[in-house]
Amino acid sequence: MDESFSSEQRPAAQSVIAVVGRLAPEKGQDLFLRALAGVAVLPREVFLIGGLHPGDEEYLGELQLHTTALDLPVTFTGRVEDLEPYLRHADTLVQCSLRPEPFRRVVWEGMRAGCAVIATRPRGIEQIIEPGVNGLLVEPGDRAQLTRALDTLITDQELRSKFADAARIRAADFEINESARTVTLSTPTLSETRWRAAGGTYA
Repeated sequence: MDESFSSEQRPAAQSVIAVVGRLAPEKGQDLFLRALAGVAVLPREVFLIGGLHPGDEEYLGELQLHTTALDLPVTFTGRVEDLEPYLRHADTLVQCSLRPEPFRRVVWEGMRAGCAVIATRPRGIEQIIEPGVNGLLVEPGDRAQLTRALDTLITDQELRSKFADAARIRAADFEINESARTVTLSTPTLSETRWRAAGGTYA
């Protein structure tokens, strides 16, 4: 991977996609590969970033077979300690989990790095992605919908740039809001402070 990066989004055939997550059926990487095979213009490079849990080796083999059979420009990185170089190198981040998950931090990291984002709708993600403003949301398991979303962002460089700019702003706002909420929750109120000073204790 060329570790240089630019805030400029690349033309369609030069674009780079990152897909981050443990390689497992519920994470939807096989769905992503089949959806990618249907796009009008393939990106230059796709990074499938993630390690394996014991027992998932067969799934990795299936993904590698899909990649070869469909002639896709995919690199399997395995588990990486530092995602940031990959996210800053990518134009688009795709998260295609099939099952409901809590808030996905990697989406926020991708937005902060300046990626346009495609993600599935399981709960938590709509906290940060506003569809059509800073990313696209698709239904879990809907290959045709994922292909359309990929087609849209691969071929429309201007839209990718718009989403990436809005994503950076949203990620920064989200970080500030969450930090403020954490401070509010962790700072005792005046009444609590006085109560503790008077010898009060929590059970």
